[in-house]
Amino acid sequence: MKTILSLSAAAFFAASTAQAALVANISGIPGSGQTTWTFSGVAIAVGSGFFEDGNDLANNDTWRNFGEYTSINDFENFNVLGDAGLTIDGMTRLIDLAYINDGAGGAPDDWGVGVEGDTDFEFFAGFEISWTNSLTVIGCDINDLNNSGLPISFLTSNYGSNGDGTRDLELTIAAADIAPVPMPATT
Repeated sequence: MKTILSLSAAAFFAASTAQAALVANISGIPGSGQTTWTFSGVAIAVGSGFFEDGNDLANNDTWRNFGEYTSINDFENFNVLGDAGLTIDGMTRLIDLAYINDGAGGAPDDWGVGVEGDTDFEFFAGFEISWTNSLTVIGCDINDLNNSGLPISFLTSNYGSNGDGTRDLELTIAAADIAPVPMPATT
């Protein structure tokens, strides 16, 4: 029986009666050497911030300090495959960078994405933010995202250098079973 591990992230941008959320689900078959990152959800920014252009990412433009879930020291992948897109206030850019950092020195871990283009993708309070579709991230095995046993959930993260852009990131790592392929009947 194969097992797929799944990582879910929900970033809360607006405090309202029904909180809107950006959601990222990361899944993969252990040992395959790749993961699939699927994006959905809509949120309203409560502050300003930006998503980095596809050159690099740092702590000032990622979700930070939401627990220790990974052994990856500093993973940036510029060659992700897929059609995931990030839309801010009606403008869309493709997501072309996946980022994971283990927080170094025992600090909680960081996670983020970057977008295509040569300029940062800025948002301000009141802007609608959404993302859709998925990426395949080669070189990031689901086992790399399981540092403490399953299931694991983390809450209360900040986005950006001053934490102004979002409220919380909810991160859950869980395991799900895939039904085994039946063996052919013998006579």
